[in-house]
Amino acid sequence: MGQSPSNSRHGSPTTTEFPNSSNPPSLVLVDSDGTPHSKEIRRSKSARSSLSGFLSRNSSKSDLKVDTNPFRNRKSEKAKQGSGDSFLTPDSAVSHSSSGSHRRSRSAHAAVASGQRDGLPPPPPYSPKEEKSDESSQTSLYSASPAMSPTNLEPPPGGGHSSGPRRPVRRNTLEIALQTLKKYNTVFIVDDSSSMEGKLWMEARSVLANLAHVAQKYDVDGIDVCFLNSKSRGEKLKGSASVQRLFDTMRPYGATPIGERLELLLLDYLEKLEKAKDQHEQTGDRAALTGIKPVNYIVITDGAATDDVEGPIVDAARRLDARHFPLNQVGIQFVQIGNFRQATRFLDELDDTLSAANGVRDMVDTTPYKGELTVERLTKILLGGINRRVDRKGGLSVLE
Repeated sequence: MGQSPSNSRHGSPTTTEFPNSSNPPSLVLVDSDGTPHSKEIRRSKSARSSLSGFLSRNSSKSDLKVDTNPFRNRKSEKAKQGSGDSFLTPDSAVSHSSSGSHRRSRSAHAAVASGQRDGLPPPPPYSPKEEKSDESSQTSLYSASPAMSPTNLEPPPGGGHSSGPRRPVRRNTLEIALQTLKKYNTVFIVDDSSSMEGKLWMEARSVLANLAHVAQKYDVDGIDVCFLNSKSRGEKLKGSASVQRLFDTMRPYGATPIGERLELLLLDYLEKLEKAKDQHEQTGDRAALTGIKPVNYIVITDGAATDDVEGPIVDAARRLDARHFPLNQVGIQFVQIGNFRQATRFLDELDDTLSAANGVRDMVDTTPYKGELTVERLTKILLGGINRRVDRKGGLSVLE
């Protein structure tokens, strides 16, 4: 390291030349007692001419000199101010920057000093790694919200199929939607034909248990269960356990006479309904008419009917239209077990084209089971036959 000749006058500023470096250290002017002067000049190319002018302007001040070790007094000054911040030497700056941190600006130094005077801890050094968001610490909407449980229904005895994460449904919203069932007699018609043997029969048992568990809570008179072939019938059943006991006494056999069973049930109901209306019109006794509740038929079947299903439904619809009964007086819901495509097309035709093709009211809906009973599907099954909005738009249309 070479020194330039000093000024001959005692106390005049002196300079020290440093070797060429891409990161030359700063020159700090200090008083004769070692206190740093308020001005600091970095030995950049653009500042060298400024340094000469500055020294010449201050050469008359005998109490100024240039400190040849600019880091010594800065360190002591830092200790006097009580700053917890570190001052980096050229070597330490290189090693520190290699770890991913950066030197603070003057405004950052001032903020640190101010915070420490107020008793606040200094912020950590800036690190690019800390800018990255920690995805594992972010709370998932699904895991945070207890409302994301797919069903808010108490499971029936004997279990049933559970569903995966679905749209959240509030319990009170579901209960309000199902309040409609209190106005209806709910009648389940189970397909006990030979085509239901094996897996389909067990699925029918599971569907019936789940649906009955919910429906019996709203039908204060109890639900009815009948079969296509067997003469056995359960009336005013309360509790899914009694429904399952009745089901377990049945065995699949024979044909699939969906039309025949529907016709017998519809004729019996329409006869009572029309008689009550005749009495009301003749005597003005409205109690006779209000004593006949609307009916909601739910047919659990694989859909492979062996007789005419359209005829009995169209005839019943015409009789209801002729006497101007409410549009939701009778509802018929077909729940398809299995995936027999021809049966699916047949049931879809009953749902989509039967009404328009015959010029009668629409009182039919169809819903595939698909191995699980979600809230949406359960709502559509229980209300789709008596609520045209649910029929067209699905169960969630009354749950939002």
